[in-house]
Amino acid sequence: MNEENQHSIVYNYKFRVIITWLWFIIGAILVILIFLIIKGFNIQEAMSIINEERHLMVYIEFSSVGFMPLFITLLCKDDLKLYGFNKEKKKVITSLILSLSFVGVIYLIGYLINGRIFTGDIPEYNVEIPWNYIYGIASIFTWGPLEMFFFIWLVRNTELIFKNDNKKMSKGLIITLIIFSLAHVLTTDMRNALYMGVIFLILGLIYKYSDNIIGPAIAWTMINGTVWMVSHLFLI
Repeated sequence: MNEENQHSIVYNYKFRVIITWLWFIIGAILVILIFLIIKGFNIQEAMSIINEERHLMVYIEFSSVGFMPLFITLLCKDDLKLYGFNKEKKKVITSLILSLSFVGVIYLIGYLINGRIFTGDIPEYNVEIPWNYIYGIASIFTWGPLEMFFFIWLVRNTELIFKNDNKKMSKGLIITLIIFSLAHVLTTDMRNALYMGVIFLILGLIYKYSDNIIGPAIAWTMINGTVWMVSHLFLI
């Protein structure tokens, strides 16, 4: 972390965590308001953007999830090792082995239960080349690695509030997991919230054990249903 101006409020861990969770809601609302302005404040037409042009949801997701952690991290010049970005070979290998093994278990369970790995409906995308590739890459990055970074970033900053970051099942992990799961109750449903809770608990523990975010970020990208849906943009 940059040693200059460390008395600034953006270096306060409580402020970081609170503003990021608030922005989780505010960021999404701001993008929706932009949609409303574009459609002349016609709510029905603005909602049609979300319903009929699903690829544009990436703006909401990026603003809600990615913007604030990235902004604070870059502004304060945080050491990225704090969030598991390190090149230590042993940690990288451990992170990958544990995470990909978990992905294999999830794929196996999904196949045994449903006869296929992904069971969601594939939306229709009215996007032309090369925008399908641009939105495809942006969406996979946002719903995959960036969402995992958002989670780990909150875990680490919450841990630093309690100064107990050495524990595997830390207060930071538990609190972040609870809020993250409850947020999905509001945006989806209880079943998906429980699913997300289990997934991120395991990936969070893998991160804590390996001290590396690479494996969990790849794993979440591979098992996220939204990523599977937006990947069809490459087939247009």
